[in-house]
Order: sequence, then structure tokens, then C-alpha cells
Amino acid sequence: MKKLLIIGAVLLLCLGLAEAKTRNMYGVKGGVNIAKLQISETDGSVDTSTSLGAVVGVLMQSRPLRNLIIQPELLYSQKGSDIQDTDKLTISYITMPVLLKAALRVDSLRIQPLAGPEVGYALSAKSANDVDYINDLNRVNIGINLGVEFVYSTNYMMGVRYFHGFTELDKSAAKRPAISNNCWSVTAGYLF
Repeated sequence: MKKLLIIGAVLLLCLGLAEAKTRNMYGVKGGVNIAKLQISETDGSVDTSTSLGAVVGVLMQSRPLRNLIIQPELLYSQKGSDIQDTDKLTISYITMPVLLKAALRVDSLRIQPLAGPEVGYALSAKSANDVDYINDLNRVNIGINLGVEFVYSTNYMMGVRYFHGFTELDKSAAKRPAISNNCWSVTAGYLF
């Protein structure tokens, strides 16, 4: 996983070095995750509900074409779920989404629909019923983001996005239902 984070940092650096050819902007963002674990089970006996978590980090916007933006981000993101009213699972990740955004303008409002992959690495997993849950967890989490961000007053941004995880979170050998992350994020940020 360390190699993946190093590769991500190198990619961010390379995009930053491309500033001579494109106009880059940097920014910070923070907000709330409304997360829910998706548990695929045929009898439907596992009930999960949404759980709130924090998301905060940095971003860079590179504009290789007039109406196209590439936006890599480095975020601290909490995901998880409340499970059957008896447990709450919170997984803290370092994530790196790489988003492709369209750059549309309506008067002074910039509308930026987005889509792109995300790779995350679990730093911790807290559960009331299993204090060592991090040992049962696949630490690498891969998924896709879809959403939209709005930039107004030149540098302020707000956004909403949906993350759908593809990775099976539970790595135990026991036969259990497939568990994956799903998350809505609402964020606000500032571009420099």
C-alpha cells in the first residue's frame, strides 16, 4: 500500500510540474460523509443504517482543455455504518480520488459534473463489538465517484458526490455476506 501512496504522490507532483502548460489551482475542502455499508445477503437479516463521518483534504485542479478539468485529491475520509442497532463501524481512510470534470458556466456560477476512480487505504476501523476489526479488513478500498461541484465568487466551492465501493471489505475466510462501502459526501472548499 505504501507503494500505491508513493505512486499517487508522484502523480500529483507530475501534474503540478505540468503547470507551465496548464493553469493549475490548488484548494482545501471539508465536509460530511453520509455512509452506509452495503451487505449483500439473500435472507436480508442484516440491517444497516447510515452513519455520519468527516471528510477533509487537499486538491488540485488542472485544466488541459478549456472545458475539461482533472482534479486529484488527497482526503481523510470516515466511512462505515450503524449495524442492527447494536454496533457502529467507523473506518478511517486516506483516499485519493482522481476526478474528470466538465467545466460549464452559467453567469458567474461554474458547474462541474464529475466522475472518477478512488483508491483508499484504511488507517483504522473502530467497532463497539470488535476492537481489532482492522485485522479482519481489506485495507485497500477501490470504487468510483459520481457527482457535481459548484464554484462561485471565483474561489468558493460546494459539492455533492456519491462513492460506490467495489472492494469486498471483510477478508476473513468465514462465509459471510459481501460487504462494501457506499457513501454520499457533501463538501465545501476554497481554491487558491
